[in-house]
Amino acid sequence: MDRSLWLLLRLRAKGWVRRWTRNLRTLKGALLALVAALVLLPSILSAVLVPRIQIAGQLEWIRRFGPAGLLGYCILNVLLSTGERALVYSPAEVNSLFCGPFRPRQLLVYKIVGNLAAALFGAAFATLFVQHHTASPWAAFVGLFLALELLYLVSLAVSLCAGVVGAAAFNRQRKTLLVLVLGLVAFAIAMVGQNLGGNPAELIQRVGTSPVLRVLTAPFRPFVMTFTAERTWPDMVAQAALSAAIDLGLLGIVIGLNFEFLEVSARASARRYELLRRVRRGGVLADSRSARVRIPVLPWLGGAGPNLWRQLTTAARSVSRVGAVLVLFALPLATVFVLSAGGQEADLGLAYPPLVVWASLAVFAPTMIGYDFRPDLSHMEELKTLPIRPTFLVVGQLATPVLVISAAEWTGLVLIGTQVDLPPVVLPAALFLAPPLNLLLVGLENLFFLWFPSRFVAGASADFQMMGRQFLMMMGRLVCGLFAAGLAAALGAAAFFAGGESWAAAVACGWFALTVTGFGLVVLIAQAFQSFDIARDRLE
Repeated sequence: MDRSLWLLLRLRAKGWVRRWTRNLRTLKGALLALVAALVLLPSILSAVLVPRIQIAGQLEWIRRFGPAGLLGYCILNVLLSTGERALVYSPAEVNSLFCGPFRPRQLLVYKIVGNLAAALFGAAFATLFVQHHTASPWAAFVGLFLALELLYLVSLAVSLCAGVVGAAAFNRQRKTLLVLVLGLVAFAIAMVGQNLGGNPAELIQRVGTSPVLRVLTAPFRPFVMTFTAERTWPDMVAQAALSAAIDLGLLGIVIGLNFEFLEVSARASARRYELLRRVRRGGVLADSRSARVRIPVLPWLGGAGPNLWRQLTTAARSVSRVGAVLVLFALPLATVFVLSAGGQEADLGLAYPPLVVWASLAVFAPTMIGYDFRPDLSHMEELKTLPIRPTFLVVGQLATPVLVISAAEWTGLVLIGTQVDLPPVVLPAALFLAPPLNLLLVGLENLFFLWFPSRFVAGASADFQMMGRQFLMMMGRLVCGLFAAGLAAALGAAAFFAGGESWAAAVACGWFALTVTGFGLVVLIAQAFQSFDIARDRLE
């Protein structure tokens, strides 16, 4: 690689350190870094002080199924990725390096070397949370680092192969290969499971010891053996050397693909930069295609109707996101199947685990859905000039995520009810309590966003200040949500005992409390919207 590219990498590292230390000199940056350090402190103390238990069984399980997991991840990366993520450069790199006196292979090596720092940071961060499942934290770090480099090089090789074959042909071949792989996997599982009597544990055991699977996962086994090595010498050193040799061999294949990727990379980088720019400005990540579901024109409703129609139309243009939310709330049903396969009967005890998962998803779903003020930050000027009262505008902004999440929650709960015997009060209570509770959670998300406009952008540089900010926002929303929900639960309990243990009175009182709290939040959000200064309140 050219010496100027090495100099550029050193200057980038110095610039990141200088920016981070400059932020630490400010009071805000120091406090946010302190909060992030306090969040990570339990993990660090746990890694140092908490003794390891049941290591032998965990290591055996990881050694048996870890290579298959790496193989599956690589297959999914090949089949489902866009084939361009590993070839993305920043706009400054595209403008300055692509027209410079550098060969394509030099720019490729520059990209690979630049990824080493991200792999080191990711491996160190992951080691804090997984090292209790290994015999040595150093072995865990080395194994994770080499595995991350393997996955990146596989993604890079796929990107280059997609450029060689052609994007359209590669997409067709990828879809065909996806259908064939899924068909072969389903056929193999069906053949293996015919003689097992439907026992999931025995089925997994038989698949894990299959000779065919052991041959396919052989290249991935050294990485798992490095991760689970019990001795530094010779176990970890020998397996790490073999893993590094596999990475270097794949690196040689990547560099040996003599493909002029600069044009493809420039297009991919432009699309990636436009995506990040829209996210930083609050742009919606929906498809630009026309909506498959036509939303009828809604009545005026004080100005809330047209705004609600706009957000519903945006949701109709991003069917994949709405479908992902519906699938997410269907996942608790898998808990029922796993527990029933383990011999538990379909009684009330079997309903508790999926209901806990369902409730956890309900709490965090408003963070993911959007269709409110968060993706509309770049259009705040237009929203402020609309001839609509702020309260009605807020109602139109919040109604779509509330409706989508409520529909997903009802769907998931009905699916759970088809498999287990739920108490008679659960379904009616969820039907009435879900909308006001979702209004409360979505309202808190938007209120804190308008007060402290900040957003985590994938691909942006991560630091302790960002981690501390995200943690403080999460804790603030959680405390406010728990206080409001606890107050509603207390009033519902009082109504339950005052009405002679009447569940109808408890649900009605809880619904009323949540609804009043939700519309009180609407008023606060309207005030935050009015006081939002477009020139001052920029996205951090």
